[in-house]
Amino acid sequence: MNLRQIVETLHLEGDLEESEIPRSALPPAWYIRILSGLGAWLATLFLSFFWAILAHSEHGLGVFLGGMQCFLACLLARQVRLEFFNQFALSLWLTGSSLLIYSSLAALSAQSEINACLFLLALAAVYPENLGRFLTALAAGALAVASIGDMPMDLLVAPLAILAGAHYVRQRNWWCGGWGRHSDSFAGASVVTVLMALCASFWHWCRMPAGMGSTLLLTLGVLWLTTRVVARLQVPMQQGLWALVGVLALGGLTLTTPGIMAGVGVLLLACEARSRWLLLLGWLYLLIFTSAFYYNLDLLLRTKSLILVAMGALLLGLRREVLKP
Repeated sequence: MNLRQIVETLHLEGDLEESEIPRSALPPAWYIRILSGLGAWLATLFLSFFWAILAHSEHGLGVFLGGMQCFLACLLARQVRLEFFNQFALSLWLTGSSLLIYSSLAALSAQSEINACLFLLALAAVYPENLGRFLTALAAGALAVASIGDMPMDLLVAPLAILAGAHYVRQRNWWCGGWGRHSDSFAGASVVTVLMALCASFWHWCRMPAGMGSTLLLTLGVLWLTTRVVARLQVPMQQGLWALVGVLALGGLTLTTPGIMAGVGVLLLACEARSRWLLLLGWLYLLIFTSAFYYNLDLLLRTKSLILVAMGALLLGLRREVLKP
């Protein structure tokens, strides 16, 4: 059901008056929205480039300009609903945040990535619009992955996975408590950040990649989510046990590749939250890490092919057993 059908239904049921939203009201065409967004971003980039030149040698001025730009973006995001000004507020927010963080760290003479991450998270918490909050939190996550240094990547993957699971499993409570808009942005950024962290771990872009610890934690989470899905669908006990055995077997086979279990967990979260966004991310996880896992198997190509055939036969057998009436 699109927006026009929703408005028409509300009018027919008497829940909406013509003075509030007329039946002829339609959102702008898609190309108008694209042109408005491009115009807003282009204007902001020119403005930010000019301000960055001014603040290059005077970091205090950069802090002031970045702070004023963020404040203006918050005001626009709260008050205005036109497409151009929404995109203008978002672009002002992102560029102003970047200028503010860079100038602040330069003024303090402390180029600390941890301080920048915390600063970004604090800025994300105060922005009133979901997309800007999500992108700012995602920037903090990307910076955390890039600057993990000598710390184990497991220390980043574990809390982010718990945060995402806590939101999507109990999202009704978060929304009813008035925190849903904020927690949804941070949970979505957490899922994408975990994907970046696991990619950095698998291809050894970090010193201490995520490994068996993350896989064990994710396996426990997937087992718990599986029991919830089995209970909600009222699956018979024997078929539910087969599903749990399959999860344990998959976790044992992929101990050194936690991305596969993470993908299964995201797909189960998508079922719990009924989210297409999580569904796409879950399949992206599996596409990346199953391909990488298969490619990095230290086996002959013939042996890899036999393993694929055996796994396909096993999955078909499990499907027949689970779907048996």
